[in-house]
Amino acid sequence: MTLVSNMLYKDGVLTKTAAAHFGSKPRLAKALGLTKSAVYLWGDVVPEGRAYQIESLTRRKLRVDPQFYAHRSSSQPG
Repeated sequence: MTLVSNMLYKDGVLTKTAAAHFGSKPRLAKALGLTKSAVYLWGDVVPEGRAYQIESLTRRKLRVDPQFYAHRSSSQPG
């Protein structure tokens, strides 16, 4: 499970949680040096690399569960 803003989730860093932390999706995008469109394309879960960047920017207030992303990538076709 991933600890995100003092709540437990069964998944990775959620886009809505990260956006809420930064105030909005556009502000999240700005903090990461991305376009708003890029963030809106993520869907419900932040991509793994960006999740680690968010973890660093928030000084671990939002945390990554590496097992979630390992499981997610192993269940992807290909």
